[in-house]
Amino acid sequence: AGMQLVQVRLRAVDRRIDDVQGSLARLGSNVAPDHLAAAQNEVWVLQQYAQSLRSHGAAAL
Repeated sequence: AGMQLVQVRLRAVDRRIDDVQGSLARLGSNVAPDHLAAAQNEVWVLQQYAQSLRSHGAAAL
């Protein structure tokens, strides 16, 4: 059950990363610097979380 939950979380995290990066791409150069920084930070945090899920599996939940 743990590994299934890990897979579900990873899919959700990957989707969120895609959403954030997609919205930044759509905004292009119109993105406000503070919004850009917040979005990049969110992506970084999500990537760290995904990495720990991949490394540690259910223990990272």
